[in-house]
Amino acid sequence: MTLPVTAWKCLFIYKSDEALCPTYAHIVGPSPHPLLLEVAVPLHTVVTRPYVVVSQDITVSIDHMVTQEKKDKLGYIVAYQEMLLWFVRTAREGIRRHGASLGDFYRHRYPNFRSWVEYAVLLQDLPQMDSSQIVSRIRKSLELKFNSAHGCPPQDHAIVSHVRHVL
Repeated sequence: MTLPVTAWKCLFIYKSDEALCPTYAHIVGPSPHPLLLEVAVPLHTVVTRPYVVVSQDITVSIDHMVTQEKKDKLGYIVAYQEMLLWFVRTAREGIRRHGASLGDFYRHRYPNFRSWVEYAVLLQDLPQMDSSQIVSRIRKSLELKFNSAHGCPPQDHAIVSHVRHVL
């Protein structure tokens, strides 16, 4: 039995080596370098084949995942939306397979997609709780917000309304 992974780091592999990627790794998708794929691996992973060391930190963006071929075929906006949906599904599948700790990797590496990652983690956690645990967690979260010295940020109003509707 393997221990659950609590921390992840980013490495890269050549697209041609995708089949060599171990099962404990999670292929995030294309990288800004045209020959490499981005891979999330447990923090303790040693950099050996099939992994590649990239000398400089590669700036990440979903834009680099949209290929010129897709842009020419579908137009930029549709190609971007298609890649975004693929990216979100890949993240959700990775979180489902490897656990919520992979969500931390995605939140840190792709901060613009934090909301999608939060939902993927929440959806992963919900089926594992019974209804009393869900209500207890929602109640605890609301109590913390209520007793906070800071006001609720605007987006929290929508969350509170949704929780009221669900309950």
